[in-house]
Amino acid sequence: MERTTRKESFYPWLVVIATISMCICASLFGGSFAISLSCVRNELALTGAQTSVFTTIRSFTAFAIVLVFDQWFGKLGIRKGVTLGLISGVIGMALFSIAGTNLMIYNIGAVFGGVCYGLCLMAAASIIVKKWFNKSRGLVLGFCSASTGICNFIFSPIIQSVALKANCSAAFLIQTIVIAVIAVFCFIILREDPADIGIEPYGGLNYDPSQDSKKKAAKPKVEYKTFLGAGSIWVYSAIIVVLGMAAVPSQTYIPTCLNTTGFDPMAIAWGASVSGIVMVFSKTAFGICADKFGAKWTTLVFSMIIGVGCFLTLFSLGFVSLPAFTPYLVYVCFGIGGAACTMGYTLFALEWVSPADHPKTMKKFQGAYQLGGLLASPLPGLVFDFTGSYTNWYIVSFIGYVLMSFGGVYLCNKITKMRKAAGEIQ
Repeated sequence: MERTTRKESFYPWLVVIATISMCICASLFGGSFAISLSCVRNELALTGAQTSVFTTIRSFTAFAIVLVFDQWFGKLGIRKGVTLGLISGVIGMALFSIAGTNLMIYNIGAVFGGVCYGLCLMAAASIIVKKWFNKSRGLVLGFCSASTGICNFIFSPIIQSVALKANCSAAFLIQTIVIAVIAVFCFIILREDPADIGIEPYGGLNYDPSQDSKKKAAKPKVEYKTFLGAGSIWVYSAIIVVLGMAAVPSQTYIPTCLNTTGFDPMAIAWGASVSGIVMVFSKTAFGICADKFGAKWTTLVFSMIIGVGCFLTLFSLGFVSLPAFTPYLVYVCFGIGGAACTMGYTLFALEWVSPADHPKTMKKFQGAYQLGGLLASPLPGLVFDFTGSYTNWYIVSFIGYVLMSFGGVYLCNKITKMRKAAGEIQ
């Protein structure tokens, strides 16, 4: 029996909308949580250490979820696994909305938020896309990865505006409702497999990628036999731990850092919104530049841009006086340069190790990045309590970006010399 062409072509794109919505919900506990965190800190007059507890609990829970991620979706499947992750997000935001001044309720909410954050981001999206799309997978994953920027663009000014006009509880209540609606939507749309509703994956079961376009005559692909040793990979994994310590807290604490220096809260929120738009395009730009100029130089340049964002926070030490539009500059720098934080080591792994070793290398790199974020979660607050400024942490963050980029350049040069010595390249 012939399947319905319209349903076959349209329904997978409904799945994409559901997947992007899922990632947006998780992002409310990630990058977009930075605005909420700043609002809570101001409203409750928390110390830096107390503020850091929320992100530490969230990061620890998300890291723990990564360890059981395969078993979770293997046992529950996509539909139930995602829905339960989103329900956890609803519970987390609901607890935030009723917490008032009770920090213990905030901490419990952070646990549920960490579950949502760990279950409903790109790892889950990649599982869904792999099952539902044989064609245009890269494009669809690009849409999903843009969810963080979309979330920042839409929700940062809304959260800040509601918190200023009402209170943090009202802002959290709005987010609770949003996640609840999306949870229902995802439960309705998502299925374990296209065959469950009588259709094939987008592109068909026997899709051949060469159908996408008429390929021009290309240079023969070089099959390298020389790769970096395990020692070099472990060294760079250690560097990625430092990168995670730099990148994860530095992006989370931008609003708090700017708030403590007297900048207008709505200017900060609109800066986060602008950053969201920039982030949507920066990863695409990073990939294009990497194809043209190479991963090592692209990572170096993008890291320098985010480094500029770190140094723009020097005003909080009183060394320099910067204009009122500084929050926008800071966010633009982090929006552009932030692509290097995850895409840099992803591209390096493709070049440095064999296809057989690539999956375990990526798992090692991603685990190192998450571990770094977990280890550093409490540190910015402690730095603020001891020094009176979050800017000191951004100086430390800059060191992490330097290590990532120059360490990558060094190892790229090393593998090039090894392949030249082996006669694989000229």
